[in-house]
Amino acid sequence: MTDLKSSPMSIPGVDPEPGREYQYLQADDRRQFESLFDAISEVLRNPNARPKSGGMIAENTCVVTPPGLRFFGLSYKGDLKGWRDAVVTFAQREHCVIAQVRGVNFELSDGTEYPLADCSATTYR
Repeated sequence: MTDLKSSPMSIPGVDPEPGREYQYLQADDRRQFESLFDAISEVLRNPNARPKSGGMIAENTCVVTPPGLRFFGLSYKGDLKGWRDAVVTFAQREHCVIAQVRGVNFELSDGTEYPLADCSATTYR
């Protein structure tokens, strides 16, 4: 686990990358995140729900907020609006909190914000 106060580690989404967006899904552990990720992929098998282009990948990064909430990263490219809408719609349907890096903060979909400096992060394979 990397303490973001003492490390310049750049978590996915801190440095904007043209043509790619990053989201984080709240999950208790990696296994639950992988199940959520697979469920999003399953929903996207429906041609009406599928973005027009691009793809989605797991970022193999977990951000932990000061109260201990765990968020696992994913990113997508191509039809950014289509992918964003798919992830947000899925999260709302499943009552799953999502988060994004916004400047120096980690912003949750419920309106809560944490300074990135107060969070920790780890990567995994």
